[in-house]
Amino acid sequence: MATLYPLKFKSIFKETPWGGNRLGKTFGKDIPSGVKIGESWEVVDREEANSLILNGPYQGETLRKLMVERPGELLGASRSRHARFPLLVKFIDVTGRLSLQVHPNDVYAKARENDEGKVEAWYVVQAEPGSWVVCGLKAGVSLEFFEKCLEGGGKDKIESCLNFLTVKSGDIIFIPPGTPHTAGDGLTLLEVQQNSDITYRMYDWNSNRPIHLKKAMEVMKFISAQEKERRDRPSGLSVTDKVKVLSLLECDKFIMESVETDEAYTRKISGFHILTFINGNCDIYYGKGEGLEANAGDNVLIPAILESYKIQPKSVCKILTTYLPELG
Repeated sequence: MATLYPLKFKSIFKETPWGGNRLGKTFGKDIPSGVKIGESWEVVDREEANSLILNGPYQGETLRKLMVERPGELLGASRSRHARFPLLVKFIDVTGRLSLQVHPNDVYAKARENDEGKVEAWYVVQAEPGSWVVCGLKAGVSLEFFEKCLEGGGKDKIESCLNFLTVKSGDIIFIPPGTPHTAGDGLTLLEVQQNSDITYRMYDWNSNRPIHLKKAMEVMKFISAQEKERRDRPSGLSVTDKVKVLSLLECDKFIMESVETDEAYTRKISGFHILTFINGNCDIYYGKGEGLEANAGDNVLIPAILESYKIQPKSVCKILTTYLPELG
Protein backbone atom coordinates (compact mmCIF):
# COMPACT_ATOMS: atom_id res chain seq x y z
CA MET A 1 0.00 0.00 0.00
CA ALA A 2 1.49 3.33 -1.11
CA THR A 3 2.32 5.96 1.50
CA LEU A 4 0.08 8.99 1.25
CA TYR A 5 1.52 12.01 -0.53
CA PRO A 6 0.41 15.56 -1.46
CA LEU A 7 -2.89 15.23 -3.32
CA LYS A 8 -4.30 17.25 -6.20
CA PHE A 9 -7.98 17.01 -7.10
CA LYS A 10 -10.21 17.51 -10.12
CA SER A 11 -12.28 20.70 -9.88
CA ILE A 12 -16.05 20.20 -9.61
CA PHE A 13 -17.82 23.04 -11.43
CA LYS A 14 -21.20 24.37 -10.30
CA GLU A 15 -23.47 26.33 -12.63
CA THR A 16 -25.20 29.27 -10.93
CA PRO A 17 -27.34 32.25 -12.07
CA TRP A 18 -24.65 34.67 -10.85
CA GLY A 19 -21.58 32.87 -12.24
CA GLY A 20 -19.38 33.63 -15.23
CA ASN A 21 -16.11 32.55 -16.85
CA ARG A 22 -13.64 34.33 -14.54
CA LEU A 23 -12.21 31.11 -13.07
CA GLY A 24 -11.03 30.11 -16.54
CA LYS A 25 -9.43 33.50 -17.13
CA THR A 26 -7.86 33.78 -13.66
CA PHE A 27 -6.62 30.24 -13.10
CA GLY A 28 -6.87 28.58 -16.50
CA LYS A 29 -9.54 26.18 -15.30
CA ASP A 30 -11.25 24.19 -18.04
CA ILE A 31 -14.75 25.50 -17.42
CA PRO A 32 -17.53 24.55 -19.86
CA SER A 33 -18.07 27.01 -22.69
CA GLY A 34 -21.23 29.12 -22.55
CA VAL A 35 -22.09 28.07 -18.99
CA LYS A 36 -22.22 30.41 -15.98
CA ILE A 37 -19.84 28.76 -13.52
CA GLY A 38 -20.22 30.32 -10.08
CA GLU A 39 -18.29 27.81 -8.01
CA SER A 40 -15.41 25.40 -8.41
CA TRP A 41 -15.34 22.89 -5.54
CA GLU A 42 -11.69 22.11 -4.98
CA VAL A 43 -11.60 19.93 -1.84
CA VAL A 44 -14.86 18.24 -0.83
CA ASP A 45 -16.08 15.04 0.80
CA ARG A 46 -19.88 14.90 0.50
CA GLU A 47 -22.38 12.40 -0.89
CA GLU A 48 -23.43 14.76 -3.69
CA ALA A 49 -19.86 15.75 -4.60
CA ASN A 50 -16.52 14.12 -3.86
CA SER A 51 -13.02 15.17 -4.87
CA LEU A 52 -11.32 12.91 -7.40
CA ILE A 53 -7.55 12.50 -7.01
CA LEU A 54 -5.51 13.55 -10.08
CA ASN A 55 -1.98 12.44 -9.22
CA GLY A 56 0.10 9.51 -7.95
CA PRO A 57 -0.84 5.94 -7.03
CA TYR A 58 -4.33 6.95 -5.87
CA GLN A 59 -5.19 8.74 -9.13
CA GLY A 60 -8.86 8.14 -9.92
CA GLU A 61 -9.83 7.42 -6.31
CA THR A 62 -11.95 9.73 -4.18
CA LEU A 63 -11.21 11.66 -1.03
CA ARG A 64 -14.07 9.70 0.58
CA LYS A 65 -12.23 6.43 -0.04
CA LEU A 66 -9.12 7.72 1.71
CA MET A 67 -11.23 8.98 4.62
CA VAL A 68 -12.74 5.50 5.00
CA GLU A 69 -9.55 3.50 4.53
CA ARG A 70 -6.78 5.77 5.88
CA PRO A 71 -8.24 8.51 8.08
CA GLY A 72 -5.36 8.54 10.56
CA GLU A 73 -2.74 9.06 7.86
CA LEU A 74 -4.84 11.79 6.29
CA LEU A 75 -6.02 13.72 9.36
CA GLY A 76 -3.62 12.77 12.14
CA ALA A 77 -4.81 12.82 15.75
CA SER A 78 -8.10 14.51 14.83
CA ARG A 79 -9.34 11.40 12.98
CA SER A 80 -11.68 10.37 15.81
CA ARG A 81 -13.55 13.71 15.63
CA HIS A 82 -14.35 13.68 11.92
CA ALA A 83 -16.30 11.03 10.03
CA ARG A 84 -16.00 13.09 6.84
CA PHE A 85 -13.19 15.36 5.73
CA PRO A 86 -13.91 18.38 7.93
CA LEU A 87 -13.51 21.27 5.45
CA LEU A 88 -14.86 22.26 2.05
CA VAL A 89 -12.75 24.56 -0.14
CA LYS A 90 -14.05 26.31 -3.25
CA PHE A 91 -13.37 29.17 -5.64
CA ILE A 92 -16.28 31.53 -6.36
CA ASP A 93 -16.85 33.75 -9.40
CA VAL A 94 -19.31 36.51 -8.48
CA THR A 95 -20.31 37.91 -11.87
CA GLY A 96 -23.86 38.63 -10.71
CA ARG A 97 -25.09 39.18 -7.16
CA LEU A 98 -25.28 36.35 -4.62
CA SER A 99 -28.51 35.85 -2.72
CA LEU A 100 -28.78 37.39 0.74
CA GLN A 101 -28.28 34.32 2.89
CA VAL A 102 -27.43 32.93 6.30
CA HIS A 103 -26.06 29.64 7.63
CA PRO A 104 -26.90 27.71 10.82
CA ASN A 105 -24.53 26.73 13.61
CA ASP A 106 -23.87 23.13 14.67
CA VAL A 107 -26.65 23.02 17.27
CA TYR A 108 -29.39 24.22 14.91
CA ALA A 109 -28.13 22.20 11.92
CA LYS A 110 -27.95 18.93 13.85
CA ALA A 111 -31.43 19.42 15.29
CA ARG A 112 -33.14 20.53 12.06
CA GLU A 113 -31.03 19.20 9.18
CA ASN A 114 -29.06 16.27 10.64
CA ASP A 115 -25.89 17.95 9.39
CA GLU A 116 -23.08 20.20 10.53
CA GLY A 117 -23.38 23.96 10.77
CA LYS A 118 -21.49 26.27 8.48
CA VAL A 119 -18.72 28.61 9.57
CA GLU A 120 -17.06 30.11 6.51
CA ALA A 121 -14.57 32.72 5.37
CA TRP A 122 -14.02 34.52 2.07
CA TYR A 123 -10.56 35.49 0.86
CA VAL A 124 -10.66 38.07 -1.93
CA VAL A 125 -8.48 36.77 -4.77
CA GLN A 126 -9.45 39.54 -7.22
CA ALA A 127 -11.76 42.53 -6.95
CA GLU A 128 -12.80 45.05 -9.57
CA PRO A 129 -12.89 48.70 -8.41
CA GLY A 130 -15.92 49.32 -6.19
CA SER A 131 -16.56 45.65 -5.46
CA TRP A 132 -18.41 44.98 -2.23
CA VAL A 133 -19.70 42.33 0.12
CA VAL A 134 -22.32 42.41 2.86
CA CYS A 135 -21.40 40.95 6.25
CA GLY A 136 -24.01 41.40 8.98
CA LEU A 137 -26.51 44.15 9.73
CA LYS A 138 -25.79 47.82 10.28
CA ALA A 139 -25.29 48.83 13.90
CA GLY A 140 -28.61 49.53 15.57
CA VAL A 141 -30.77 47.48 13.18
CA SER A 142 -32.89 45.05 15.21
CA LEU A 143 -33.79 41.56 14.02
CA GLU A 144 -37.47 42.47 14.32
CA PHE A 145 -37.13 45.51 12.03
CA PHE A 146 -34.99 43.52 9.57
CA GLU A 147 -37.62 40.76 9.44
CA LYS A 148 -40.37 43.29 8.66
CA CYS A 149 -38.28 44.70 5.82
CA LEU A 150 -37.73 41.23 4.40
CA GLU A 151 -41.44 40.46 4.59
CA GLY A 152 -42.52 43.48 2.56
CA GLY A 153 -40.17 46.41 2.72
CA GLY A 154 -38.72 46.05 -0.77
CA LYS A 155 -35.12 46.07 -2.02
CA ASP A 156 -34.24 49.59 -0.82
CA LYS A 157 -35.53 48.95 2.71
CA ILE A 158 -33.68 45.64 2.91
CA GLU A 159 -30.42 47.17 1.68
CA SER A 160 -30.71 49.98 4.23
CA CYS A 161 -30.35 47.34 6.98
CA LEU A 162 -27.18 45.74 5.63
CA ASN A 163 -23.51 46.29 6.46
CA PHE A 164 -21.85 46.92 3.07
CA LEU A 165 -18.04 46.62 2.89
CA THR A 166 -15.88 47.73 -0.02
CA VAL A 167 -13.24 45.04 -0.59
CA LYS A 168 -9.94 44.61 -2.41
CA SER A 169 -7.59 41.75 -3.22
CA GLY A 170 -6.13 40.20 -0.09
CA ASP A 171 -9.07 41.02 2.21
CA ILE A 172 -10.52 38.32 4.47
CA ILE A 173 -14.19 38.26 5.50
CA PHE A 174 -15.18 36.01 8.39
CA ILE A 175 -18.81 34.81 8.25
CA PRO A 176 -19.93 33.02 11.42
CA PRO A 177 -23.30 31.24 11.53
CA GLY A 178 -26.25 33.58 11.86
CA THR A 179 -24.56 36.36 9.84
CA PRO A 180 -26.54 37.63 6.83
CA HIS A 181 -24.18 38.02 3.87
CA THR A 182 -24.00 38.47 0.14
CA ALA A 183 -21.54 39.74 -2.48
CA GLY A 184 -21.79 42.00 -5.51
CA ASP A 185 -20.30 41.42 -8.94
CA GLY A 186 -16.66 41.72 -9.96
CA LEU A 187 -15.19 39.34 -7.38
CA THR A 188 -13.14 36.16 -7.38
CA LEU A 189 -13.21 34.58 -3.93
CA LEU A 190 -11.68 31.62 -2.15
CA GLU A 191 -14.19 30.18 0.31
CA VAL A 192 -13.11 27.95 3.19
CA GLN A 193 -15.91 26.46 5.27
CA GLN A 194 -17.11 23.62 7.41
CA ASN A 195 -18.16 20.57 5.45
CA SER A 196 -21.77 21.66 5.10
CA ASP A 197 -23.97 22.79 2.23
CA ILE A 198 -26.83 24.38 4.22
CA THR A 199 -27.83 27.81 2.97
CA TYR A 200 -31.00 29.68 3.87
CA ARG A 201 -31.87 32.42 1.38
CA MET A 202 -33.79 35.36 2.75
CA TYR A 203 -33.81 37.55 -0.38
CA ASP A 204 -32.64 36.90 -3.95
CA TRP A 205 -32.98 40.20 -5.82
CA ASN A 206 -36.08 39.19 -7.81
CA SER A 207 -34.87 35.77 -9.01
CA ASN A 208 -37.12 32.71 -8.90
CA ARG A 209 -35.06 30.54 -6.55
CA PRO A 210 -36.65 29.28 -3.31
CA ILE A 211 -36.57 31.55 -0.25
CA HIS A 212 -36.13 30.14 3.29
CA LEU A 213 -37.10 33.19 5.33
CA LYS A 214 -38.62 31.30 8.29
CA LYS A 215 -35.51 29.17 8.85
CA ALA A 216 -33.18 32.11 8.18
CA MET A 217 -34.81 34.21 10.88
CA GLU A 218 -34.96 31.25 13.27
CA VAL A 219 -31.21 30.82 12.85
CA MET A 220 -30.46 34.51 13.40
CA LYS A 221 -32.67 34.74 16.50
CA PHE A 222 -31.43 31.40 17.87
CA ILE A 223 -27.76 32.37 17.58
CA SER A 224 -28.42 35.91 18.83
CA ALA A 225 -29.91 34.45 22.02
CA GLN A 226 -26.82 32.29 22.61
CA GLU A 227 -23.30 33.28 23.51
CA LYS A 228 -21.84 35.04 20.47
CA GLU A 229 -19.76 32.99 18.07
CA ARG A 230 -16.04 33.73 18.04
CA ARG A 231 -15.33 36.50 15.56
CA ASP A 232 -11.56 36.43 15.36
CA ARG A 233 -9.83 38.75 12.92
CA PRO A 234 -6.47 38.82 11.11
CA SER A 235 -3.51 39.18 13.42
CA GLY A 236 0.23 38.68 13.44
CA LEU A 237 2.77 39.30 10.73
CA SER A 238 5.87 37.11 10.71
CA VAL A 239 8.74 38.18 8.46
CA THR A 240 11.97 36.23 8.14
CA ASP A 241 14.84 36.37 5.67
CA LYS A 242 13.01 33.85 3.50
CA VAL A 243 9.25 34.19 3.90
CA LYS A 244 6.46 36.50 4.99
CA VAL A 245 3.65 34.79 6.88
CA LEU A 246 0.41 36.58 7.72
CA SER A 247 -2.16 35.07 10.08
CA LEU A 248 -5.46 35.79 8.32
CA LEU A 249 -8.01 34.12 10.55
CA GLU A 250 -8.33 31.88 13.60
CA CYS A 251 -11.71 30.44 14.58
CA ASP A 252 -12.94 27.27 16.24
CA LYS A 253 -13.23 25.38 12.91
CA PHE A 254 -10.11 26.34 10.95
CA ILE A 255 -7.04 28.57 10.74
CA MET A 256 -5.97 30.45 7.60
CA GLU A 257 -2.53 31.89 6.88
CA SER A 258 -0.98 33.66 3.90
CA VAL A 259 2.57 32.78 2.85
CA GLU A 260 4.53 34.91 0.36
CA THR A 261 7.99 33.73 -0.64
CA ASP A 262 10.47 33.47 -3.47
CA GLU A 263 12.83 31.29 -1.41
CA ALA A 264 12.55 27.80 0.06
CA TYR A 265 10.14 27.39 2.98
CA THR A 266 9.81 24.27 5.17
CA ARG A 267 6.83 23.66 7.44
CA LYS A 268 6.39 20.93 10.05
CA ILE A 269 2.84 19.67 10.58
CA SER A 270 0.93 17.39 12.93
CA GLY A 271 -2.35 17.48 11.00
CA PHE A 272 -3.28 17.99 7.36
CA HIS A 273 -2.65 21.27 5.51
CA ILE A 274 -4.54 22.54 2.47
CA LEU A 275 -2.36 24.76 0.26
CA THR A 276 -4.21 27.10 -2.10
CA PHE A 277 -1.92 28.67 -4.68
CA ILE A 278 -2.99 32.23 -5.50
CA ASN A 279 0.08 33.41 -7.47
CA GLY A 280 3.27 31.88 -8.83
CA ASN A 281 4.43 28.31 -9.23
CA CYS A 282 6.66 26.02 -7.17
CA ASP A 283 7.66 22.47 -6.35
CA ILE A 284 6.45 20.83 -3.14
CA TYR A 285 9.00 18.42 -1.68
CA TYR A 286 8.07 15.73 0.82
CA GLY A 287 9.05 12.30 2.14
CA LYS A 288 12.47 11.24 0.85
CA GLY A 289 12.82 14.07 -1.63
CA GLU A 290 9.82 13.39 -3.85
CA GLY A 291 8.40 16.45 -5.56
CA LEU A 292 5.10 17.77 -6.94
CA GLU A 293 4.64 20.88 -9.08
CA ALA A 294 1.93 23.37 -8.09
CA ASN A 295 0.64 26.44 -9.93
CA ALA A 296 -1.80 29.30 -9.37
CA GLY A 297 -5.32 27.89 -8.94
CA ASP A 298 -4.14 24.55 -7.52
CA ASN A 299 -5.30 23.23 -4.16
CA VAL A 300 -3.00 20.61 -2.65
CA LEU A 301 -3.87 18.50 0.39
CA ILE A 302 -0.81 17.62 2.49
CA PRO A 303 -1.63 14.50 4.60
CA ALA A 304 -0.71 14.52 8.28
CA ILE A 305 1.49 11.44 7.97
CA LEU A 306 4.11 13.37 6.00
CA GLU A 307 4.93 15.49 9.11
CA SER A 308 6.52 18.23 6.99
CA TYR A 309 6.77 19.68 3.50
CA LYS A 310 9.03 22.09 1.66
CA ILE A 311 7.99 24.79 -0.80
CA GLN A 312 10.60 25.55 -3.46
CA PRO A 313 9.37 28.54 -5.52
CA LYS A 314 10.13 28.96 -9.21
CA SER A 315 8.74 32.49 -8.99
CA VAL A 316 7.28 34.67 -6.25
CA CYS A 317 4.49 32.59 -4.70
CA LYS A 318 1.47 33.52 -2.66
CA ILE A 319 -0.08 30.54 -0.91
CA LEU A 320 -2.98 30.32 1.51
CA THR A 321 -2.58 27.61 4.14
CA THR A 322 -5.62 26.17 5.92
CA TYR A 323 -5.61 23.67 8.78
CA LEU A 324 -7.53 22.66 11.90
CA PRO A 325 -7.00 24.71 15.06
CA GLU A 326 -6.23 21.70 17.24
CA LEU A 327 -3.39 20.62 14.97
CA GLY A 328 -0.82 22.87 13.25
